[in-house]
Amino acid sequence: MRDERNEEVRWRKQFGDRLKRLIHIKGMTQGQFATALGIDQSILSKYITGTYIPSGYRMLQIAKVLDCDISRLYDETF
Repeated sequence: MRDERNEEVRWRKQFGDRLKRLIHIKGMTQGQFATALGIDQSILSKYITGTYIPSGYRMLQIAKVLDCDISRLYDETF
């Protein structure tokens, strides 16, 4: 069970790192991205730090704002 928890923590951090990079690649600030997504910047910060993971619907919205395929948000090679 502990290994599974460690794996989840690692995945959450990687997700946050990918999201941060994709926002940067899009040429947006985190504030601009949060506004475009319709969320408070504090929620975005929790996504980036891995504290929160967005719902499936929110993942679709994130992909749309970033103009990328949703699989890019999960791609561990990125």
